[in-house]
Amino acid sequence: MLLQTKNIKVHFATAEVIKGINVEVATKGVVSIIGSNGAGKSTFLKAITGSVSLHSGEIWFLRKNINALPVHEIIKLGIALVPEGRRPFPYMSVLANLKLGAYLQKDKRIINRALADIFDRFPILWKRRKQQAGTLSGGEQQMLVIGRALMSMPKIILMDEPSLGLAPIVIEELVSIIKDINRDEIGVLLVEQNANMVTQVSERGYVMEMGKIVLKGDIKKLMAHDVVQRAFLGT
Repeated sequence: MLLQTKNIKVHFATAEVIKGINVEVATKGVVSIIGSNGAGKSTFLKAITGSVSLHSGEIWFLRKNINALPVHEIIKLGIALVPEGRRPFPYMSVLANLKLGAYLQKDKRIINRALADIFDRFPILWKRRKQQAGTLSGGEQQMLVIGRALMSMPKIILMDEPSLGLAPIVIEELVSIIKDINRDEIGVLLVEQNANMVTQVSERGYVMEMGKIVLKGDIKKLMAHDVVQRAFLGT
């Protein structure tokens, strides 16, 4: 098992936001979490990366309990986050943004090899390497933040609503990128509301409502479930 959460809970003040979630991500494949806005999906990912504190429960990564680890140690172990809304550093160059992804790596040869891999995977980033990140299109910024995450050489990438605000043709490219990442045996935990994208990239998933997992299993069966049709797809 690559990643496992055991009955984790997150409180903000007196409000319980995450209410005992159990999720598993194996070493291969893409696992999706679907749910409407406000379900707690982003908070769940932040809890895994250590940027939000747990009230209770356990998070295990590669058979190691990471509850008490600081964010930089969690990144060093091999967990990377692609945040909602992309969020590159807009006034820094594309190249500088990418290098930030490898800030824990001190060996310049390893960093240069990682950069070469990113530019091979995303040729447009090579062309734009001297541009300020804020001047890129939405799709290019998404490639940049995925590339920045890959620069940390992760074993799993957590993606938070990567299709948000992107044109359909760019989303199709994003589907190919996620499949390509997974073929490199990097695990992917995808939080997403785009039903078509979810069914294209993942076989297994979870449905989250109000901080709880209410359904889990085969992604196509989940999408056909009446709870998902009503609450998630609005039908």
